Amino acid sequence: MDDNKALQTEGPGSAQDRPTAFQPGRIEPRLTTRDEAANYLQLSTDTLDRLRRERKVAFYRIGRSIRFGPWDLFQLASGKSMAAKELLENMDRVLTKAQFADFLSVSTRTIENLTRDRRLWHRKTGGMMRFHLGEALIQLDNEFRVAAVE
Repeated sequence: MDDNKALQTEGPGSAQDRPTAFQPGRIEPRLTTRDEAANYLQLSTDTLDRLRRERKVAFYRIGRSIRFGPWDLFQLASGKSMAAKELLENMDRVLTKAQFADFLSVSTRTIENLTRDRRLWHRKTGGMMRFHLGEALIQLDNEFRVAAVE
């Protein structure tokens, strides 16, 4: 009798804890790495790479890194388009170099290299770099995004 009861109640990490439908609130509003995106979509990284090569999912090529926007992952999973503005709370935010690197899921060294090569817009305030999130997203879409082919 106890064995049957144990089979009915599943512990943490069980199928009951896994999301049954795609929920955009379960991912952080930042660009995700390949592993994070594959985990979010519940795919293998090889499958995600194949979808990326076939241009079925949009991605960002930042330096040597490949990153995925949660808005693009939502579109792949649900078929409905979502703008970054809908997912991000405050587009007028000003980010430091470290915060912007965290948003892009890259190192601060990559940010320094991209700003030195004048590939990223930034402002210097008192010798410190600042990035306006709204402007940065526009630039990311224009220069670093590889769009999906429909």
